[in-house]
Order: sequence, then C-alpha cells, then structure tokens
Amino acid sequence: MGEKSETFTQDDINRAIEYLLPSGLFEKKARPFLKHPEDYYPKSKMAAFGRDGRPVHHLFYTGNPEFYQIIYELTQKYLNLNRLEDAMSLIKSRIKINKNESETKIDLTGSVWISLDDLCKKLNTKIDEFSVIY
Repeated sequence: MGEKSETFTQDDINRAIEYLLPSGLFEKKARPFLKHPEDYYPKSKMAAFGRDGRPVHHLFYTGNPEFYQIIYELTQKYLNLNRLEDAMSLIKSRIKINKNESETKIDLTGSVWISLDDLCKKLNTKIDEFSVIY
C-alpha cells in the first residue's frame, strides 16, 4: 500500500483489512478484523526456563504451576495435621487423660481464607471453578 512500517497505526491496519477483505456483512462483530493479541489476551507471567531449555518449575506441564503448587502445599499441610491428630489421640489414650474438649481444640484465628477472585489476582492467572471444585 506504500505505507512505511514505522508509521503504520491501528487505523491503517483497519483500513487495509477493509480493503483486502471486503465484507457484505452488516453486523460489525461478524466482519474480519486484526488487532494486537495484547488487546484480547491478558498478560501472563513468562515461564522460566533453564539454560538447557527445560522448564524450571516441576509443575510446568500442568498448565497452571502456581495454582497446583498451592494445592500441593495445602495437601501436605493437611496430611501433617492428620498425623498430628493421630499422634495426639494415641498419647491421650495411653495417658488416659480426660480434659475438656475446649482445651484440646486447635485455634485457627491466624488462618486466612481468600476468595477465588483474590487467588486469581494473586497468581495472575485465570482459574476455572471446575479446577477448584475437583
């Protein structure tokens, strides 16, 4: 078209698309267009690769390594709490101490619960509800 690539703007691109791909479609959403992918896809974190070209994170191939890392850590903490509960019940049964239930309960006031939207913002990724439920 005789335009310089340095001064080519989005309006020039739109005019070129209209010229090269004429459309008889009346609905504007159905007409062809070409815009930069950053306008449609959110920016995501770049994956870290080593010198040999392999991904650094061991959960890279899950598609969402940060989310699955959190799930893995959560599972490990849950299993540790189960082991602690089993050990405490074994100690109680051997010593045969009958204390109040309120004294043996664990205080969880230091824990933080976050919503799915906050988790998505924190990880800078989109997490579907199916992944969270299952």
